[in-house]
Amino acid sequence: ALLALGIEGSANKVGVGLIRYVPATGAYDILANPRETYVTPPGTGFRPRETAQHHQRHVVPLVQKCLREAGVDASEIGCVCY
Repeated sequence: ALLALGIEGSANKVGVGLIRYVPATGAYDILANPRETYVTPPGTGFRPRETAQHHQRHVVPLVQKCLREAGVDASEIGCVCY
């Protein structure tokens, strides 16, 4: 089985997912998928700098949380997708 860690960021969310994929059968399981949402003050919209800072603050803790939730060690990861 292959463990794949995915990292995704959008206008207001940053998330990390971990899947286990079995190439022989095509089967997969989502092991963890924590996310953090950036919420702006009313009427301000999303500003690129503040959004980037939010994502930077949260991405490493999200990776750690994802691994913890899945019960997986980083050394077991076969690939990183972003």
